[in-house]
Amino acid sequence: MDWDFDVSIGSGRNSVDYTVDNSLNMDLGADSPTTFKPGGYEFGHALVNLDVAKTFAQVSLGLGTEYRIENFVATSGDEASYTGGGVQSFPGIQPQNAVDEDRSNIGFYADADYDLNDDVLIGLAARFENYSDFGTSVTWGANGRYKMADDRFSVRSSLSTGFRAPSLHQVFMSNIQTLLSAGTISNQGTYNNESAVVRSLGVGELKEETSTNFTLGMAFKPLPGWYASVDYYNIAVDDRIVYSSSITSSDESTQVYQILADANVTSLKFFANAVDTKTKGVDVVVDIPGVDLGPGGLDINVAANFNSTEIVGAIATPAPIAAAGVNLFDRKEQSRIETARPSQKITLGLSYHIRNLSAALNNTRFGEVTWRHANGDATKDYDATTDQTFSAKVLTDLILNYQVNEMFGINLAVNNLLDVYPDKLDAKGDFEADLGGRFEYPWEVNQFGFTGTTIRSSLSVRF
Repeated sequence: MDWDFDVSIGSGRNSVDYTVDNSLNMDLGADSPTTFKPGGYEFGHALVNLDVAKTFAQVSLGLGTEYRIENFVATSGDEASYTGGGVQSFPGIQPQNAVDEDRSNIGFYADADYDLNDDVLIGLAARFENYSDFGTSVTWGANGRYKMADDRFSVRSSLSTGFRAPSLHQVFMSNIQTLLSAGTISNQGTYNNESAVVRSLGVGELKEETSTNFTLGMAFKPLPGWYASVDYYNIAVDDRIVYSSSITSSDESTQVYQILADANVTSLKFFANAVDTKTKGVDVVVDIPGVDLGPGGLDINVAANFNSTEIVGAIATPAPIAAAGVNLFDRKEQSRIETARPSQKITLGLSYHIRNLSAALNNTRFGEVTWRHANGDATKDYDATTDQTFSAKVLTDLILNYQVNEMFGINLAVNNLLDVYPDKLDAKGDFEADLGGRFEYPWEVNQFGFTGTTIRSSLSVRF
């Protein structure tokens, strides 16, 4: 058998340019315009892949390489947008914060699967990468599978390592935004990790994240066409890159206060390798296709995920920040990792087919989430004075497809059919929780959206 080759080339670019209308720069007084161009951001990349594969008797071999170029651009705004305190709501990107940075990396991988016999398979893989800005890395993986009971039952497992270099955005992005904080208007600066401001606070350069990943699972085929699987996973990430807490101080004796005063901002944030995390969970899948029901057939699919993510070990706060009584990564930011996403998600999908018509009804249960605020003890799971837990909800989606003929098809999708919303936000006197009454539903957790029922229809044409 000959080698199989696959070559691909891809390129993409996106950009965003900001405009601020009906505002002013107070430092310009009567000469201030009311429309500003505060600048913008742009990111692009191009990559080339080459993959080859061949089977030698009981061994399947794969080899490949990838070359990637990335470019991040921050464009400065017009002078009126950043002069003095800058335009209200979104001060422009200053010339010293404008960047045009590139990097490249090349990677090589090899993987091999070996069928010891009809029931046992083992696999090994390795990848080497070289980044123009972060050096080299070697990651590896090993996997195995054992089939029994005439292929109706199998056990599988894998162990691997991972590597992720900081994105160019995390390394170089910086801006100043006007925010509501403690009931007042304030300017918050995001400073890139290369800046003298961040360095003066004792924060080190960004480095790569590394991980160790383990999975163990079982798959079943109880009846012809039926399928079920249960998989456990455990992912440990070291030196995870996070967006810091708001660093601020009203104590004039602290270094933080002096830095904020010099920069003319009331708080600052940055990206840092601040925490180690451990994620563990279980995936369950049950697929029962083609159940005869009346004149048509019913497909049943159940998918469930149960997971938890926790921060492990101490969070090291540099001395200048600790001296100001500020945590580098407070309990509010910690909750984004640990409690702001559902730890349970269960989906029951029913799809009925009859001649040219198909109807699908998907019911998804999103588990509860908890939002923890910056004040309080970070070790507590719940703080009744400020925190709020949003209860689990079930969302139902209906999808109808009708194939009129070989050429035309009609589709109707109704998402959130029963118009379900999250629990309403209870700010409990915390001005920032609902931004002064601007939000009725939670905006700092990722449970599900609060747009209610949405309807979409389409017409497909095949030529």
